[in-house]
Amino acid sequence: MMKILKIIVSALKRIFYFNNLKIIKTNTWKSKRVVEKFYKINNLDDEDIFHEVHFKLFSNYITNNEKVLDVGCGTGRLLNILRKYSINCYGLDASQEMVNKIEDKENIYIGSVFDIPFEKNFFDIVTSMDLMVHFDEIEEILIQKLKVTKNQGLVIFNIGSHEHYILSKNILKKEFNPIYENFKTTMHKPYYKTILDDDLVKLGKKIGFSLVKSVPYNFFSGNNFLTPNSSENFDLNSKFKLYFKNKLFRNFIIEMENKIINSQDVALTFYKIVVLRKN
Repeated sequence: MMKILKIIVSALKRIFYFNNLKIIKTNTWKSKRVVEKFYKINNLDDEDIFHEVHFKLFSNYITNNEKVLDVGCGTGRLLNILRKYSINCYGLDASQEMVNKIEDKENIYIGSVFDIPFEKNFFDIVTSMDLMVHFDEIEEILIQKLKVTKNQGLVIFNIGSHEHYILSKNILKKEFNPIYENFKTTMHKPYYKTILDDDLVKLGKKIGFSLVKSVPYNFFSGNNFLTPNSSENFDLNSKFKLYFKNKLFRNFIIEMENKIINSQDVALTFYKIVVLRKN
């Protein structure tokens, strides 16, 4: 029943917005209900694995005097942490409802990733967390990010690993049933953009960046190798978050992610964080 309801809601949104997924995705985050839910899950829970582990994959590249822009800063989940590492952090988001949740409004701007309202070559580092995964227009977004990044500056973001998608599909075959789909026509599953590192390298030659690093992360969430059935995968993700409250288990995951997972091939996990350098 829930699956049918999701399909109906998705179809109605496409009709209302003339099937423009860019607008649908952008406007979703302007909903107060969506924002409240997001804030509760991602900001109020300080023991969330992002706050304990994954933010380091961004902050490792930041020093105190660098100018940083967090695009799609939302409720400040990443931005609030980056501000501990640099005194020159800026935030940009299309949703006023989202940025209303950020306590410190200094250098916070309303605007779109498709038209970033800053001078060219203004920032040393441009970051985004859970932004590019929602859009298919990767080249368009990266052009905007590179525009405001200084030469030799960094662009850091997370995205779905298409390497993992292909590998798990080849291994699981008929059992392959991921939580997310990577094509825009999906109606009953969340859309999550995936891309190959090889395709990023090709795109970099076209628009002016080089791939510095691609880091697999978040082994337990959405990993197709753990539970081929998508409903079981959702259950596993919920249990994992519950277990993460346990100090012993949390420390084990932190060590595992930092010392094992992050150094493996990107095909190991569904998620990866990409570091690009502007040429």
